[in-house]
Amino acid sequence: MYDNEFHAQRYRQADVGSMSPEKMIVALYERVLRDLDNARIALDGGDLATYNTEICHAQAIVTELRGSLDHSVGGEIAGNLDALYDFVFRKLLGALADRDADALKTCRTVLEPLLEAWRQVPAGAGQKEAERRAQEAAGSGADPAVQTGESTNTADPADSDSHFCVTV
Repeated sequence: MYDNEFHAQRYRQADVGSMSPEKMIVALYERVLRDLDNARIALDGGDLATYNTEICHAQAIVTELRGSLDHSVGGEIAGNLDALYDFVFRKLLGALADRDADALKTCRTVLEPLLEAWRQVPAGAGQKEAERRAQEAAGSGADPAVQTGESTNTADPADSDSHFCVTV
């Protein structure tokens, strides 16, 4: 029998595997904003199970974004993003505990400008930096994959169910 979900997941994995890092980050921001919208709708409708699921998924994406920061390259910008992601994660925890629609709005207010900024990043900008770092690493004898922070994971972190989420 033809398994549509299996094929859809394989397509998403292939699509994610071919995305530029910039496009991947834009996709993650778009998805976390969709999660916030879905959570608000669920809360308004009294569907607390869906509300919790959407908030947990948003937390997983924020965690992924935070974990992808390279402080050795990003410097002050990476530090500022780290603080913003921490703030958003804590707001999401509060939204879970208090069922607070205002916390969702606050998260959206923080994340929307970041999405718009990432949409302005030229495709390949991250690849150029990775290539530059790989060349530097080759000269130093270090492993280029470690130096560039490249990942071989092709799973879509926005669709991951394998994350930790605090629910109340």
